Amino acid sequence: TLFEPHVGYNVYHSSNMKFWLQPYAGVRYTQHKLENTIKIADQSALIEHDNSWADGLVGAGIVYAFSPKVAFGASADGGFGGSEGTATAKASITWRPAKHWSFSPNVMYQTGKYEASSKGETDWYLYDMKTTQGGLSFLYHF
Repeated sequence: TLFEPHVGYNVYHSSNMKFWLQPYAGVRYTQHKLENTIKIADQSALIEHDNSWADGLVGAGIVYAFSPKVAFGASADGGFGGSEGTATAKASITWRPAKHWSFSPNVMYQTGKYEASSKGETDWYLYDMKTTQGGLSFLYHF
């Protein structure tokens, strides 16, 4: 589970309203629930992990409007607190073909590390990841 609310404020926009800069701050909450059964011959063991953490995050985003219907956006942030550190970078191109609809293909790179307990203990949990992912957002604007 990942929940990431944040608030920001446009601190700069160009006179022709084509470029915006928005710093933001928020919280990134992550929860991992894992359950595995290991079976060897007639023996089995259930392994469960339930770990969660919350990081404060700070970052900034930019938007550049190529036209009233097409814009490029990018953002980057860093998280700290509950984890040993997280970082995210995102980029997207938004197309608004109609008044109430927009579509945005996007790419995101994320890295983070979280460790619970100590290596060698039965409840030790290490999450150390680097991932790149893509997506497509469909938005309805009220």
